[in-house]
Amino acid sequence: MASLVSGHRRPSSRAPWRKYLAAFRISLAAQLAYPAEIVMRLLFLVVIMFIFASLWHTTFAEMNATRLGGLTVTQMLWYLAITEALILSRPRTTLRLDEEVRTGAFAYAVARPYHFVLFRYAEASGERVLRLALNIVAGAALAALFTGGSGLSGAGLAPGLVLAILAVTVDFLLTFCVQMLAFWVEDTTPFVFVYERLLMIMGGMLLPLTLFPGPLEPVARLLPFASIIGEPAATLVAFDAGRWLQSLALLAVWLVLASSGAALLFRHGLRVVSANGG
Repeated sequence: MASLVSGHRRPSSRAPWRKYLAAFRISLAAQLAYPAEIVMRLLFLVVIMFIFASLWHTTFAEMNATRLGGLTVTQMLWYLAITEALILSRPRTTLRLDEEVRTGAFAYAVARPYHFVLFRYAEASGERVLRLALNIVAGAALAALFTGGSGLSGAGLAPGLVLAILAVTVDFLLTFCVQMLAFWVEDTTPFVFVYERLLMIMGGMLLPLTLFPGPLEPVARLLPFASIIGEPAATLVAFDAGRWLQSLALLAVWLVLASSGAALLFRHGLRVVSANGG
């Protein structure tokens, strides 16, 4: 993230982190202002969990299997609860970038006395942390209700949390890159749609990577989508030290690539603004 600072004027050295903390707090408080939206999201999660709890119980029973893809039915439903929580908690703050670029508001936003990308990251984090916490609690309660037990791995809690923090950061940066394509295309909605569907399908949201067809699994593991969604969930329910180290290394690589891409696109945006008198 530090590489993103170049190309923009430095904020004041006097406790510069306070403005980002303030953005985080304001975004967090804004989520509490709409309790009806929170309730609707949780109801949607209840429906999803009920449908897939029925599906997986039937699948395990019909196949007379105790494990599928290395997971028991209990672990499968806890895995599903975590992946759904990660998907449903994704913030929408970066989606206004498209409109800002098209309307010219981007020029005013980057002129303010803070680093634009870091400020948006703080806003997105404030929006996501509450959603993720509520979804995790609700999803865990539903998974426990439908399975009668816990599918979490005690050894995987801390490693899984590390992966989740890196994953949401990479997700933010990749979404930022997609939105910055507005400098070349009129509407980035199709690109956002494709990115989100890749997260759901190739990320292993509903189906663990271990159940992917043979040649598809190793390819999916190398892409960022599985690192953002599937791997944190897999670590939390079925911790494997070797797989965790591989996931951590891959997420670190994607963090560097996503940061570099965001930095390049942001600098291009600044040059365009300057060239047009912004």
